[in-house]
Amino acid sequence: MCTVQVGGRTVSGCTTPVTNGMVVESESPELADLRRGIIEMLFVEGNHMCPSCEKSGDCELQALAYRYRMDVPRFPFSFTDRSIDASLPHLILEHNRCIQCLRCVRGVKARGGQDIFGFRNRGREIRITVDTTVPDALSDDTAIRAEAICPVGALIRKGPHYLTPIGQRRFDLTPIGADVDRKGGRQ
Repeated sequence: MCTVQVGGRTVSGCTTPVTNGMVVESESPELADLRRGIIEMLFVEGNHMCPSCEKSGDCELQALAYRYRMDVPRFPFSFTDRSIDASLPHLILEHNRCIQCLRCVRGVKARGGQDIFGFRNRGREIRITVDTTVPDALSDDTAIRAEAICPVGALIRKGPHYLTPIGQRRFDLTPIGADVDRKGGRQ
């Protein structure tokens, strides 16, 4: 989603070093279509059934799909069969929804700074995993932090859900990119 155009070339803005005189274009019809295509690929590759998801209205992928006006994906659905891991005491790993963003790996650490989350396998077989040997890995506090940092419904804390009514969830109240739209950006 960080795709921009620099000097007429399409690059990822988050990994491109800044140089003097660099001209960066961040909004154009071409970039919007490219971003919409990325969102569509994430939807067709995973199990993102928004109406039945616990994260609906609080999901960044869903909010971006609305922002970029994704109606029906132009790509065929892959219906990849991935397991749901409910073996942890406080957390469910919904591998079908994981978009491999690495937020849980980077943002949820044990008290000593140890990694709790990681990935196993590669390519189409990549899966999020929890190192259960780390003392904080199985705590309710870790589950709360993991669910909060996950942009989609891939890490779900066990317990009651759907407590916030539709219309009062994060992106129901302030759509993603609303600050850009108010400043004269895309409407």
